[in-house]
Amino acid sequence: MRSTTERGGEVDGIGIDVSKPAVSLAARRYGAARFAVASSYAIPLGDHSLDAVVTVFAPRSFAEFARVLRPDGIVVVASPGPDHLAGLKALLYTDPRAHADRPHTAEEVDLPHAPAQRTRVRFELMLDDPSDAANLLQMTPYWWHATEEQQRAVAANPSLTTMVDVIVTTHRVRESSSLEP
Repeated sequence: MRSTTERGGEVDGIGIDVSKPAVSLAARRYGAARFAVASSYAIPLGDHSLDAVVTVFAPRSFAEFARVLRPDGIVVVASPGPDHLAGLKALLYTDPRAHADRPHTAEEVDLPHAPAQRTRVRFELMLDDPSDAANLLQMTPYWWHATEEQQRAVAANPSLTTMVDVIVTTHRVRESSSLEP
């Protein structure tokens, strides 16, 4: 949203998250948008009220997205690719596993969306400040599973190189779709 508004564009944005602190932070940062503590499985908006839904590293319900999207609406999904944060995971686990491939297309879950476009974004991230590695860990689900000793070890690491691996898919709701289950 910030990028669009900095270029002079306008965004009528609505954001939801299950985390009250995340919603509070977003509301302070993007005052022109509206935010609510809510689940993507029960979006507190009326049927066909949105042009687009963007979900980043979050659980998702394509059925709920289809309900709130206007005809010809767009869903953009960003999910971790198999190698996402592999370097960070290597600091935490003796046998780190690749991220499991989750359904990224609506067809895989049998819902009324046109075929998805799929793009994989990969790049190496080099953090040379220990506080950056600690902050990165806190932004991930690994934080909740890491012991205090592991958290301290990441924070004490002088540098961290890790892969950012994100799969971005775009889905368009078909105008003629029935949203019946």
